[in-house]
Amino acid sequence: MSPYRYMRNFIYSGTRVGWRLFAVAIVFLLGMGSAFANCATLTFSSIPSSVSWVGGTGNGYNPFDASDRVQSVTVTVRKTGGSCSFFIGATTGGGDTFTSRTLTGSGNSLPFNLYTTSTRTNVIKDLPNATASDLIAGSFTSSGTQTKTITYFYDIAPQQIVAPASYSRSMQIKLYEVNGSTQTLSQTANVNHTATVNTLAELSLIASGGAFDSSSTTQSLNLGSMATSQNVGFDMRVRGNTGFDIQLSSQNRGVLRHSDSSVTDTVPYVMTVNGGTLNLSGGSGTTFNGPSTKTALTGSVFPVVISVGAQTGTAGTYSDVISVSVISN
Repeated sequence: MSPYRYMRNFIYSGTRVGWRLFAVAIVFLLGMGSAFANCATLTFSSIPSSVSWVGGTGNGYNPFDASDRVQSVTVTVRKTGGSCSFFIGATTGGGDTFTSRTLTGSGNSLPFNLYTTSTRTNVIKDLPNATASDLIAGSFTSSGTQTKTITYFYDIAPQQIVAPASYSRSMQIKLYEVNGSTQTLSQTANVNHTATVNTLAELSLIASGGAFDSSSTTQSLNLGSMATSQNVGFDMRVRGNTGFDIQLSSQNRGVLRHSDSSVTDTVPYVMTVNGGTLNLSGGSGTTFNGPSTKTALTGSVFPVVISVGAQTGTAGTYSDVISVSVISN
């Protein structure tokens, strides 16, 4: 109960009683203030000079990973002397703003940010722009030498398609002591936040018109009885954070072979990709050019059509296996 509420509750009538109780309240407040001593020193006893993005597999930032891999960063604050309160803030880093911090590398940028909690509700800011919710607060309530562990959170939003590079941004993490309404800067530490983005490409073999599906990497096509001409097709969708080429090779060098190896009849077929006919007769297959730069998250689509003419050879089941590889540039 605050002393002012106490005064209000117990002033029954008259000025004399009110002044007496008000004087008691002032003495109470002064007593509390005199019992609260400041820290003699307030410092970071442990803070990393560099924080590397780990990601889901420990290999850095994967632009195609749909999960948010926010990671914690731990610092330790040490004080000597009396009790005190403190808070931690962070600068923007370079020419960015607090809400649009970016890592940079090889002329490219990768947005990231620092947060007060793992839920990423509040971005860590610095004075004079920050409010209480934009800072990480702590306190020491007894005298002597003590330490306290504080955690902030480093996050790169998922599925940002950026070029392969080593990205980084050095920022100042600031420690302030709080004395009433006064904040005093106690220490500044430079922390370099980094992320490695490797060259990546993903392939999806899907029904014509389908969306990219990283789990769909095979297609089984049925040409029917082949008594008449047949056409079947599907889509190849490929996404990458740099340009790529696509290589296709045929197990039977561009023909369907009978399941009985003693049958020498074959069924030739024509394969077109993006409307262009491919020659699969060579042992090493054929390669065609994909885009020269990174794709969108949905990938680039390459329609595939396989055609056969009417057949009159030995009855039976004929097949071929076509392998598809993506080669990043």
